[in-house]
Amino acid sequence: MIDKNLEKIAFDVYTTGFDIHQKYGPGLLKKIYALLLCNRLRKMGYFVETERFISFEDDGILYPNSLRADMVINNCFAAELKSIECMHPLFLNNY
Repeated sequence: MIDKNLEKIAFDVYTTGFDIHQKYGPGLLKKIYALLLCNRLRKMGYFVETERFISFEDDGILYPNSLRADMVINNCFAAELKSIECMHPLFLNNY
């Protein structure tokens, strides 16, 4: 079962991102979409970090700062942003 807090964050990130896309459409740089989303999420009361490095461990081996998330919200939800004109069917395989 999904944690209600994570579910709310996911919903807010998705709907806010969709609202931004509806207002400005495709064509802005990813960085601009990220700035707009970050600002709106902060206004909603979220703690948002951008371009945060993330470490992970596998089989007892630590891989420090191996990943970089576009956004980390409330220190528990990583968001990777994409700025594309249309969804290619290949992208759907990742979801």
